[in-house]
Amino acid sequence: MLKSIIIFMAFTFLTSAVEKQLKIPAREHGYSQFQSHLINSKQTLNDFIAAVKKQKHWNNQAQFLKVLTQAKVDFSQNNLVFLRHTEGSGSIQVSPELKIEKGQVKVTVNRKGVGGIGTADMAYYCFVYKIPKKSGKEIVLESRDNNKFVYLLK
Repeated sequence: MLKSIIIFMAFTFLTSAVEKQLKIPAREHGYSQFQSHLINSKQTLNDFIAAVKKQKHWNNQAQFLKVLTQAKVDFSQNNLVFLRHTEGSGSIQVSPELKIEKGQVKVTVNRKGVGGIGTADMAYYCFVYKIPKKSGKEIVLESRDNNKFVYLLK
């Protein structure tokens, strides 16, 4: 029993040390205005925030910007990874999944469920993770809408 508890605690510690998901709204119309990407410096984050502030047609732009500006990210140690995903119907539920194996950090979007009746609206999703730079040699962002981005880390 004690061995199981120690293994669970070690797994929990390693998982939380490797990634932290920022609590942005998962679904947002404004996400249609950018693609998956990696931010590796404060200046790049500031440039991204400035670009978002100029965009129109957001449901909750203020909340998205608040989370990004309040995020405590040490870019000498971490990257911010944005995984974007588009579904052709809002009735399709999705969830992000993060895996770390063989020096590769992989973030994917999986379909959780398909509604019985389609809603005939586009659904734009984004999931943001703070990932330590030492987590692997590359970060792969992949969504089920055939978008794949690979970032080689130095």
